[in-house]
Amino acid sequence: MANGLTGTNFLSMPLVEIRFRIALLSFAGVAAILALWILAAQLFRTDVRSLPTDPETAAVAKLRREGAALAASMGVIRGDLWAQSAFTYADLYWALDGPLKDTRSADAARRTIEKALDYAPHRTDVWLLLAALSSRFNWLHLDPTSALKMSFYTGPNEISFIPMRLLVATRASLLNDPELQHFVVRDIRLILLRLPKLRPAIQTAYRAANSTSRQIIETAVREVDPSFVDRLRSAPSG
Repeated sequence: MANGLTGTNFLSMPLVEIRFRIALLSFAGVAAILALWILAAQLFRTDVRSLPTDPETAAVAKLRREGAALAASMGVIRGDLWAQSAFTYADLYWALDGPLKDTRSADAARRTIEKALDYAPHRTDVWLLLAALSSRFNWLHLDPTSALKMSFYTGPNEISFIPMRLLVATRASLLNDPELQHFVVRDIRLILLRLPKLRPAIQTAYRAANSTSRQIIETAVREVDPSFVDRLRSAPSG
């Protein structure tokens, strides 16, 4: 009869074999608990997998806020789930012309973003969202310039974030920082030389910029495509 872990057979086993079987059962138990934990979080995971970079997708993401928050809470230390929960607050930035009345959501957004960065500090998109919302709500002890720099440090070649980074930098008048100015000028040159479809992003940022930032943008554009400067100046102010 095969040996078991009960009765006389168990007592007659060598001590090494007993310890091995106990360790094996313990490992199996931990693996089962881990699998259930992952599965539970996945069941409530939403389809908001990336940072909304326009008002329309931000409005859709907002509708998933409750489910994303539940998944993140169940995930506990899963930075990806906390990041997805944070993305559901992107509408707070894109409602740029509205009043700053939703302080409850803003506070919840800050807590969620901070948790996301605690567990996933490599996330370019979360740093960008932090820069956007901290510049909008003037959160204490949070510097939007530093957060925006971190979005460049962690994802210097993330093309999909270039338009939003330009807008955040210019709308919040952050180009007084030399290092950030360097990053923004590099992105402008990249658009003009290699990413023509993103040229409207320069125009959007220009419309949102103050006079100092506009001069910086014009200088960067003039070095690559002087004719585009006239198009910037002719565009209506936003």
